[in-house]
Amino acid sequence: MPTLFKKGGKQYKRYSRRLATIRIPVGTQNLYIINCHFPESGQGKKRAREALHLQHETALQAKRDRDILIVIGDFNAALGNGDTICGQHGLKRRNEEGDALRMTAHIYDLRDLV
Repeated sequence: MPTLFKKGGKQYKRYSRRLATIRIPVGTQNLYIINCHFPESGQGKKRAREALHLQHETALQAKRDRDILIVIGDFNAALGNGDTICGQHGLKRRNEEGDALRMTAHIYDLRDLV
């Protein structure tokens, strides 16, 4: 990391080539941004997807009290529609990745802005 980046208080952590976080000071709080890219459900081995889910959960647990959490990325998830996660704008179908994302959103009280 460049020295000015660190002097500005920004903290970057790369969990893998598919997941990284950054914490940026903003006044008395921090923006804590998690950026991830989950593989399509048909790609790769199930173990690799499970490992990424664990990394994602570890990153979520690293949130501090003063952090404003923003989670962005490509989850390759079909959540269905007509519920509190994505309203009427989601795909009608659901998949395993969507169910995992739905459970994570519930556990960490996350909301979809789409």
